[in-house]
Amino acid sequence: IGNVGVMRSALEACHKGWGTRVVVGVAASGQEISTRPFQLVTGRTWKGTAFGGWKSVESVPKLVSEYM
Repeated sequence: IGNVGVMRSALEACHKGWGTRVVVGVAASGQEISTRPFQLVTGRTWKGTAFGGWKSVESVPKLVSEYM
């Protein structure tokens, strides 16, 4: 969603030992996501993607045409 505070909160809300947080999308230019190393060494997983598995060259034009 682009809000780095929400991205960090999502990681911290994951279950210790096996929680996985996935971010779809990107933050604004110049924004940084930070967290305490403890959040990651206790087994939480941090994953992300810009397009949610879609191929940018093939899928973005389709998404735009469906949106319009």
